[in-house]
Amino acid sequence: MTLTLTPELEAEIQQQLDSGRFQTPVDVLVTAMGALRDGTPDEPLEVFNAKLQEGIDDIDRGDTYSAEEARTYIADLRAKL
Repeated sequence: MTLTLTPELEAEIQQQLDSGRFQTPVDVLVTAMGALRDGTPDEPLEVFNAKLQEGIDDIDRGDTYSAEEARTYIADLRAKL
């Protein structure tokens, strides 16, 4: 398959390569396709802001975890993988 990229898309890919996060343009494409497949494309700003406000509200209510509780929770999740 041959793809023709717009100059803007080519510049975005080059930025990712320049950042050192990716080694090749194919790596950038594989990651982008994985995000689409996994249903994790960029969220609209309104959705992000709503999730952020939800977290702030949790903090205001005192509905938080200590660092140790968070570490234990994450360790338990990793053990299940």
